[in-house]
Amino acid sequence: MIRTVFVPRSLAWKQSTACYGRYMEKSRAGKRFRIKRWWLVVGSLVLIIVLMSVTRGSTRRVLAGAPTTVPSDFSFIGRMSPCYLELEPGAEALRVNCFHLAGVLHIHSARYSKLPRLSGENWVVTVRRDPDVRVEIDGSIYEMRAVPIDDETARRQILYDRGYSVAWDGITVVRFLPREPMDPVVPGADRS
Repeated sequence: MIRTVFVPRSLAWKQSTACYGRYMEKSRAGKRFRIKRWWLVVGSLVLIIVLMSVTRGSTRRVLAGAPTTVPSDFSFIGRMSPCYLELEPGAEALRVNCFHLAGVLHIHSARYSKLPRLSGENWVVTVRRDPDVRVEIDGSIYEMRAVPIDDETARRQILYDRGYSVAWDGITVVRFLPREPMDPVVPGADRS
């Protein structure tokens, strides 16, 4: 048997407004949560931007050290050593990690170095265009010539020896050799 319960209109209205009130409380709490979440996202972005601007100074600086003759063996740097790479004379140097293989100095780029950039150019492109660079390691500045390793099997082997499980296609390995003495420039002579 089904029973029908009759509720007076005044009581039904109170129940519906009570439900509406609880809904409003929930939506107000949801709005407060969304506002807190928005401030959290904005604050995080501001913090990231500040940290990036503060740490920029640690990745770029002018070379500070004494010019030194290039040693025949770079095994003194160990498995890896921070070094600064100056691409153009007098410009800021970029901090990279140098390593040696059989005493020869090397560095490698990041995996995404061949992708287009919003501003400037990647150091790999600059080194291919003008291979004469200066490298600072522990306060000693060496005049070097950067030679990108274009042989795919040699590049892969170097990355595997460095501990990479995958030799990504975007990574460029660069070998540093001592600069050869330049020929004197004769005015009016063709250097081709």
